[in-house]
Amino acid sequence: MTYVSAQLRKLVIERANQRCEYCLFPQSAALFSFEMEHIIAEKHRGSTEAENLALACPYCNRAKANIKTRRNYHKLNK
Repeated sequence: MTYVSAQLRKLVIERANQRCEYCLFPQSAALFSFEMEHIIAEKHRGSTEAENLALACPYCNRAKANIKTRRNYHKLNK
């Protein structure tokens, strides 16, 4: 996995209001730390920039493992 700078990580966390960007569960109520994840995976040429990073709870991050573009996961679960 590519290194995500502290500044970029902070930007994504603030944008997400410290909630999972998929299910909106608050990080403060979680037992495990949320993860910085690529919306379009690096193996599919996704970039490491704010527009392609999401703050995700471990459950959502694992549930989307087989979806090529994770934005589709978000659309399916509305």
